[in-house]
Amino acid sequence: MRVFGIFAVSTVLFFFAACDKKETAATDDLTTDETVDDDDGTDQTLLEGDEGESDQSDTSDISDNMVDEDSALSDDLLADDQPGPTDETDGSDQSDDISPDEDLAGLVLPAETTCQPSAAPCDAAPVETNIYASYRKDFYYPNYQEGDVINPIPAPTSGGRFQITGIAGKGGTVTAVKLNGVNVADLLTQTKLDWYHVYPLTLTEGEAFWVNFHSREASWDSASNGQLTVETGEGTAFSGPFNYAVNQVPLKYVAFADDYQTLIIHIENRTQNPVTLTKLLYNGRDVTAAACMAGDILQPNVNMLITVPLCEAVSPGDPWTVTALVNGIGPSTAGGRVIRDFYPIETWQSDDECPYYPGYNEAWYTDHRAHGFDTFFMRPTSAGECSSNFPGGTGDIYELLGPIFEQYGLQAVLTFEANNQFLDYTDVSNIAVAFHADECDDNLLDNGYPKPETRAQYARRTWETWPDLPTYIGGSRGRYNGAFAGATDIQGFDYYVAACAPHITVAGTHPPLRGAFDQLLLVHENHMPHTTWAYTQGLHNGSWNATIPGIGTKVYRQPTPAEFRIQALSVLMVGSKGIMYFQTDKEMVDMFPATWEEIGKTNREIHGLKPYLREGDIHAIIQQEGQFIASVIRSREMMALVLFSTHVTNTPTEQQCLTAQNVHWAWGDTTLVTVPVAVPPEFPVAEVWELRDGQFLPANYSVNGRTVTFPDIALNEQNVGRIFVLISDPAIKDDMLGRMEY
Repeated sequence: MRVFGIFAVSTVLFFFAACDKKETAATDDLTTDETVDDDDGTDQTLLEGDEGESDQSDTSDISDNMVDEDSALSDDLLADDQPGPTDETDGSDQSDDISPDEDLAGLVLPAETTCQPSAAPCDAAPVETNIYASYRKDFYYPNYQEGDVINPIPAPTSGGRFQITGIAGKGGTVTAVKLNGVNVADLLTQTKLDWYHVYPLTLTEGEAFWVNFHSREASWDSASNGQLTVETGEGTAFSGPFNYAVNQVPLKYVAFADDYQTLIIHIENRTQNPVTLTKLLYNGRDVTAAACMAGDILQPNVNMLITVPLCEAVSPGDPWTVTALVNGIGPSTAGGRVIRDFYPIETWQSDDECPYYPGYNEAWYTDHRAHGFDTFFMRPTSAGECSSNFPGGTGDIYELLGPIFEQYGLQAVLTFEANNQFLDYTDVSNIAVAFHADECDDNLLDNGYPKPETRAQYARRTWETWPDLPTYIGGSRGRYNGAFAGATDIQGFDYYVAACAPHITVAGTHPPLRGAFDQLLLVHENHMPHTTWAYTQGLHNGSWNATIPGIGTKVYRQPTPAEFRIQALSVLMVGSKGIMYFQTDKEMVDMFPATWEEIGKTNREIHGLKPYLREGDIHAIIQQEGQFIASVIRSREMMALVLFSTHVTNTPTEQQCLTAQNVHWAWGDTTLVTVPVAVPPEFPVAEVWELRDGQFLPANYSVNGRTVTFPDIALNEQNVGRIFVLISDPAIKDDMLGRMEY
């Protein structure tokens, strides 16, 4: 049994979403409000419970339910079942402050506990043949109305996503999957399912498998069990009932590290009571005694990181299942595929500019690499198009993606959006992801057939042909996102708040400054515990620019450095495992050099953080109305505090955008904000730094119990977003510096 001291780090969520130019606060599963007076003088509201737009919604809404921080919560706006991500307060009752220059056993803050597993990774572990199921409602924001005024996209209140895990009783290639006795193929035709997956595609008797699917049928909300049958060429691999309930202690993220020899699990207690983790299963085997976790007790609104050393390394494309059994609550279970250990910094550049063409478009290639880009959007036709634009270069996509990309250390986000794009690639090691669609979530049906399933079919074709190649779709509609999330390994999304970029929220209302953060967080909530790669607004020579009506003068509208930075940092703050730019157009780069410079600086910081962002996830979200939004990303060796200012003095309007005005967000005078970070008892803090422009700068902080507080952080338009890191070993600093030197 792993041994840890009990820990009670309190975290709490309170969201502020701009609506009618007024920031408001809310969270899901709201039932009461309580104010905590922090030592820094900032009042933070603890909100519990949340109710969607119907009695069966169980949604994690953060919108219609939004209320002013100081107001009482209206009962008819509060939802009940599915909490959202949590914010953090100081959970310590200790009062002795420690200044940065004090040394506790050589550490800023020593760990209070150490991990002492009572079993080795290769010790025999019993296999549990039980079937487990988790159910989540679609996360959406009632106050982010989408579509148009006459035909708005309805709230996704019915049904949700299932993750079912079990052990195969028979091996063989899967031939049929049935739910409640009906073949999934028929349910899809009847539009009673949006998509489904079973994995692995060929089962092995006695080994783990999973079935995931999404349905918008309201009947799932009124039931608590279903029937699953999985048939293979060798017989019935499984047939029996599964019980389910809305997941209250969700697995937030599952990953593999240390050359795929360590399992990383992030889990959160979204109930209002402590819960006991009684058993942890990996691929159906009890690994509780070998796991390293912060005790058996998980306090309310607290996130926990669990690591499990594996007996044998896994490989990209391998199936995995994880199940956490919690006393008195339904199991938290999930199944997925091992994703490559890679964090892309990608750009969807202008197709004819070919920055991934070293030797023939050398200057533009070199400029992108100097600005931190290592991954490029490509199509099967890209090599041919580039060879026409830059004579002498290869027109062979296989050569470009093979030896050339290997030589220069490049990766491609490559389109597999139609059957004719599935070429005979014999080496996919330089393809970061199979890109199955961008913004395919404009509707849920394609000629009467579920659109998410058309992408799920591309994903299964990819898995069968290249098992180690992850699959991806991008989205743009928050209210449809829950129905698509899970159809591929990786989910992406874009939502831009600057330069009058088009948006999917109802016309007439400009997106709020925090819109990118909110919408990307929505994707994390819907897709977890799987991987997200999120977009940020770059430099695009297209629809953001405008022509003045009646005059014809072209107005070039691009994000300012500050507008860019808050959106890029939002990608980090929501736990995304990759950042994707739209776009890096050369003409716009030349016209807006300050934003291009900021892109390079921010990417350098991301390079330093890459492995910690890749295995980390949201530990806490901390906010103060009209002042800042902050997020703590926690990995095994680092805690990163990322924040940006919401203290603005000018808000763009839709009318200004429609009349081709070059309008931007403007920040007021410097504001000083104080942010507390609750440190788990097993995490030792060796050093605390600010990360900026590829350098480590001294950070101002104090220690109170197990809370590290950053007082008087200065935020303004020139320094709109900042990153602070708490590292567990001084060697991490050298590791980061090495990755930021290029």
